[in-house]
Amino acid sequence: MNNQTTQLIEQLKDKLVKASDELIIRMIQEARDEALVEAKGAAAKSTDAAKLALSELNVAAVASRQAAVKWGLNVLAHSIEDSPFNETRFAVIGPSDSAKTGNDKTAMMFQISHSPGSLADVLAIFKGNKLNLTWIESFPYPEAKGEYVFFIDFDGHRDDPKVKKTIASMEETCEVTSILGSFPRHTAANE
Repeated sequence: MNNQTTQLIEQLKDKLVKASDELIIRMIQEARDEALVEAKGAAAKSTDAAKLALSELNVAAVASRQAAVKWGLNVLAHSIEDSPFNETRFAVIGPSDSAKTGNDKTAMMFQISHSPGSLADVLAIFKGNKLNLTWIESFPYPEAKGEYVFFIDFDGHRDDPKVKKTIASMEETCEVTSILGSFPRHTAANE
């Protein structure tokens, strides 16, 4: 990852942390647009990166072997990930959720009080509703020392009954909640 792309990612994280509940989607869209304009070498998909590497001098792409074959590129390095379980996350921003597929995930953001057991209380909601939490990450909340904003993904679509029940419990337990959206779960068949 080049320095410009790393800086843009850090800027996006800063914007997410500082965003109020109602501004978060707009700020993500702005950061995405800035990244696409400012980082000529950064591409939304590995196939786009491969196409760019083909057409521009001194540009390389982190892409799949299939993209290299498709676009006639030389593979400079294989298996560059630092973990065999490495996954790249891409966000697709839109005005509405994807339709239910029966194999979905939902993304949320929440903030809780800074007190013993607060996070355990939130996690217990997922356990009690038998929903699998697939990702959790926290970012410091800049306006209050020791406070954090949490981002999570979990199995299920926001229209599923047990997801609705979980979200309702989260809204009662957390100081701030924001549903970022529901989307089809990525599987090897989607590749």
